Amino acid sequence: MLSRLQPTNPNVSAVCASFGLPRMTVYDWRSKDAAFKRAWDQATDLGSLALEDECARRAMGFDRPLVFNGRTTGETVKEYSDTLLMFLLRGRMPHKYTREHTEISGSLDIKVCGEGITALLTAAQAHIKAAATESAEQATAIEQPTIN
Repeated sequence: MLSRLQPTNPNVSAVCASFGLPRMTVYDWRSKDAAFKRAWDQATDLGSLALEDECARRAMGFDRPLVFNGRTTGETVKEYSDTLLMFLLRGRMPHKYTREHTEISGSLDIKVCGEGITALLTAAQAHIKAAATESAEQATAIEQPTIN
């Protein structure tokens, strides 16, 4: 049964249905039987590697047969997936291809003395913008070489 979890069908529900097993039964086996869990993990790992290989193939380009009036012409066209390529790059080199998120935390202490809510919100927005600008400047600061 687990061999079907590999490349051709990584869907647990579909595999279970093909054997006439309730999905919860195999999850129960997995939680109670260490050998079954190891075999399950190995099968799903192999399936995941096959999916990654297919993503890489599509990202780098594959030949799609040309079809005209419902028939193949015998010619092909190379198709690529920029989206898959970006996912692969982000997975392998996240430091380079994943956007960094800057978290700004702290407290904002504003005393409201007769000011309206608009003034309060304006002050809060200015404080947040200043903190974000300062954080961005610190993150992008690059030492410039000195030219003599």
